[in-house]
Amino acid sequence: MNISSFHRRIAAGAIAIFPLAFGTSASAQSLPPLNITGTPSMGSLGDPANAQIIIPWTPGQTITGLQWNVTLTTAGSSWLSEVSLMIRNPTNTSSYIFQPGAGDNFSGTMSYASTGIQPITPVTFGASDTALVLEFFDTFDDVAGADAIWAGGFRGESFITIHYIPAPGACVLMALLPAALFRRRVIRQ
Repeated sequence: MNISSFHRRIAAGAIAIFPLAFGTSASAQSLPPLNITGTPSMGSLGDPANAQIIIPWTPGQTITGLQWNVTLTTAGSSWLSEVSLMIRNPTNTSSYIFQPGAGDNFSGTMSYASTGIQPITPVTFGASDTALVLEFFDTFDDVAGADAIWAGGFRGESFITIHYIPAPGACVLMALLPAALFRRRVIRQ
């Protein structure tokens, strides 16, 4: 095998690996459905009494969609449209507010379900963002205690599923390594 043939084989190997490396990073994935049954929405965004769920997260990933099946129950004069869930990175530089009862300006109990994955404004995670933060809140704190409860939905439970695009893995760098090591050198005369 001469050196030129060797370089072609290395380049062909890198080209064959390259789509595999990017193929895994470009396809959307989902977290397991998150059971949020019984979670209260206590006060306005940032209220220390609000329930928060913090999930370990891989930096560089991007949340792109949601799927849900939830039932909301409000207390007193609190409206269904006020019940909210903020999905954000830990540095609060990228977020999305999910309001399943948007437009329902009345109190009571109501179920809401998506028809599959619904795209959202992307929530991005930087190199140092190692947690996904979910904060349950009410846009207008109008009663003492919980303004609303994310109650049982279909089959008695409320679920949300978060869809995301994984960060490009180290395999991308590995796919580029042979091309960098065995680049063709031009001899100038």
